[in-house]
Amino acid sequence: MWITTFLILSTIETAALIWFTLMNRSAAQESLLWGYSSEKLVLLFLLFLILLLFIFLIFYSLKPGSRQYQRLRNLAAGEKPLWIALWNSLLLAAVIYYLFIHPQEWYGSYYILFDHLKAVLFWLLVLSLQTVFFVLVRLSIGFTAQPEGNVRGGAMKELGALSLVFLFALAVKFAFVLPHTYGLYKDVGESKYFNMIFYLFDGRFLHAADDVTTHYPFLYPLLLLFTYAVKNYTFQAILVLNAIFSSSIVFPLYLLARRFLNKHASLILIIIASLIPFQFLTPNRLMSENLYFPLLLWSVYLAFVLPRDPKYRWAWDCLAGMFFGLMYLTRFISLAIIPFLFLIWWIKPYAGADGLLRFSPGKFLRVLIMLLLTALVYSPWVIIGLGNGLTFTQTLGFGITAFTNPQQLTALNLLKWLMLYSMYYVLLAAPVLNLIILVVRDSQSKHQASERRRWLASLLILLLAFTLAVVRHSWRAYYNLDQPEKIMGRYVIYFVPLFLLTGFIGLKAFHKSAYRSSRSFLIISILIPVFLVGISYATIIMGKVIPLGENFIQPLISIDGFYIKELGVFFFGLLILLYLGGAYFIWNGREKAVEFVGWTLLAFYLFAEPDCREFLNNENTYQELGYRVSEMILSASRETGCAAPYKIYLSDGFYVDDRKDFAWSLYVRNLSCDWEIIKYDADQKPEMDGDVGFIIYPFDEAKPASYRSDQVWEIDGKKFVVERELGYVPEAGE
Repeated sequence: MWITTFLILSTIETAALIWFTLMNRSAAQESLLWGYSSEKLVLLFLLFLILLLFIFLIFYSLKPGSRQYQRLRNLAAGEKPLWIALWNSLLLAAVIYYLFIHPQEWYGSYYILFDHLKAVLFWLLVLSLQTVFFVLVRLSIGFTAQPEGNVRGGAMKELGALSLVFLFALAVKFAFVLPHTYGLYKDVGESKYFNMIFYLFDGRFLHAADDVTTHYPFLYPLLLLFTYAVKNYTFQAILVLNAIFSSSIVFPLYLLARRFLNKHASLILIIIASLIPFQFLTPNRLMSENLYFPLLLWSVYLAFVLPRDPKYRWAWDCLAGMFFGLMYLTRFISLAIIPFLFLIWWIKPYAGADGLLRFSPGKFLRVLIMLLLTALVYSPWVIIGLGNGLTFTQTLGFGITAFTNPQQLTALNLLKWLMLYSMYYVLLAAPVLNLIILVVRDSQSKHQASERRRWLASLLILLLAFTLAVVRHSWRAYYNLDQPEKIMGRYVIYFVPLFLLTGFIGLKAFHKSAYRSSRSFLIISILIPVFLVGISYATIIMGKVIPLGENFIQPLISIDGFYIKELGVFFFGLLILLYLGGAYFIWNGREKAVEFVGWTLLAFYLFAEPDCREFLNNENTYQELGYRVSEMILSASRETGCAAPYKIYLSDGFYVDDRKDFAWSLYVRNLSCDWEIIKYDADQKPEMDGDVGFIIYPFDEAKPASYRSDQVWEIDGKKFVVERELGYVPEAGE
């Protein structure tokens, strides 16, 4: 099934390349036959052969009794060929990206050849990245050590159900999230990423980057590079890739879950993880968290698991080091996280040096090689930064919160932020906090497997790593000088699925014999979590314990905190249901405990989603206005072309931020027609004077009988007058 899926995708991609090549005929002077040059005819012939090969392999992959089927199966069953395919695909992808981010001058006389091969190189890149993913999943399922205890690791036949959950997560985004996204939300750094995409695509990033385009590492915009080729729909292409990145967290999460849970419980877990607030409030934004989330989960997985065959441990450790580097190449916060990922790796069983304080030369050598690989993967960013005026420390990310007020750097403020983030963690874990407390309490029990204890230690290590990073950030941030004004919840969104996983582990690992009485069980499973959640809610959400800023929980920054706030009283109602129902099912040994917790968690994470989406829609008003204007520009350009730039006159009656939202919604589409926005005084409405474009102002600025009814637009309860001169007569409804 997994091989067949890979082959089907490869067939579709090859057919698409053939179609693209057929649609782009050669110049007349180069034409040899049917409008194609000799080189293009050879290319088409080779592509048709490759297409036939893929179709042939698909056919035999569906015939278990055939010799070709056995060959395919044997190929996928060998670990060495898989590693060769993985590393070669990674190398090929890196080379292709390197070629695409150079300017035309770099190629000299070879640019014509490169230009002709762009489509083929893009096809090879897609195949390479696809191969990396499919091989990574295959290695993880077939070639890692079996879990301890009575849990069997995942099998290849489970990938069908896992893939369906991934497709479900994608479908949810395409149906409910992406259609209502028109541009950047208040631009909290998103414009920097878009400019990085443009610089990379334009070939100027390596040698002409500036302080705007070197503010963040470049892996996320690099993977979005080719969206800029999708003229007029660049932002929509970005959203599609965001949806794929964010939905893919189900793969590493499922693989982690199968270390401790059966297939049924693991599938329930990832279905819930595909519906957490992150999945609704982040894929529609140009934010690196979309990529960082799956990279972090893969890194945790690779640091945690052991290979089935010890002789391939070098390959697994090198892969872990590479993923650590990819994390760092995505977000600077990784500098604080990577040492702790090495600690998670260090406490894995190792021949002759098990445990935290036991050493061996071989173990040290592996750490050094992993560090070298991490540094090697990150080194392109250091080279680019140094070549564009950054200091070495800035290329490592030390420039973040470098400017601060010494008055706020007190021990009291440090403790205050430590307490605030600890309470925020409690709120993130709240739906399964009772189960987490149970598994922690039972961690020293004779019933607990050592791998389960190692997972708890790994989770604690991760919490410590992120806490050090985020507490330092908020402690030093200048906007928190007088009092805590803003908590950076999006820096710790990754713990929601990890807490859920740990809760499910507690659900499956419970042993009644470890408790003296039902009273002690109820105290631990209900009273303690209710108290912790209550004090955390009062502090973080209500601001009753410590004076906090009015917007301490900002919807676009602390999405999980915002979701909990939107739940209101239902937050506690659903928690009580989870705690009481969970205690009943667990104590009485009911087999349906997983289903009960699963369904209730689904209700918890879906209950306030409509309110969250309504909030986002209301934040999208001026982006939608810009989107509608851009659609009219595209319609007009199809009729009249793009002979002159479109002039868009915006009244200064709009707030500055609203005008920015409008402008960015046009900019991120990467329109094929030129346009410019001109602000005008609300008392002096301009005339078009033969120009093509728009005059846009609030409805309350309109004078009686000065506009037509079709020029009045209403978006989210706000009315606008949109006068337009497009050089042609629009059809009804335009």
